[in-house]
Amino acid sequence: TVTIPKSVAVTAALTADFTFTPAKPQVGEPVSFTATSAGGTPPYSYSWSWGDATPAGSGATATHTYVAPGSFPVTLTVTDSANPVHTASITKPVAVTPALTADYTFAPALPQVGESVSFSATASGGTVPYTYSWSFGDGSAAGSGASTSHVYSAANTYTVTLTVADSAGHVVPPSKFVAVTPPLTA
Repeated sequence: TVTIPKSVAVTAALTADFTFTPAKPQVGEPVSFTATSAGGTPPYSYSWSWGDATPAGSGATATHTYVAPGSFPVTLTVTDSANPVHTASITKPVAVTPALTADYTFAPALPQVGESVSFSATASGGTVPYTYSWSFGDGSAAGSGASTSHVYSAANTYTVTLTVADSAGHVVPPSKFVAVTPPLTA
């Protein structure tokens, strides 16, 4: 009888996972991906499929920018260094919204000193709900809300800036000039 002892090294099963930021990306915004893996035999190699028919990415960290809105199945595949190799994959959806845009109108178009000017904002894209903040350009207190009004006390051309933020932290600040004339006298 011959006995040959040999040791067999058994590793934990290879696992893969990833996180990404921002959690609610918009079109044109870079999305950062970070892979985590455990088990198997290090070192590991990483491959990313972005779900939008663009070339695959690689590395434990990667960045990708989406050019269209939608829900994209991102797949991470981790490969270890064993012989033969082990692989583990995970897929998560990444919901990409249209880019946040905002604009506003004001009336009357040619306001006079002391006349109430009404401002009305519109926003789209990003992640609702939106918050609205107004700077009227004359050093007065800021306004808020999708609609607001303001009275100017001096004739001048003012830069009015609307800042719209969505619930994911995206911000757009459109601005326009408002020319305020002296009051009409007779």
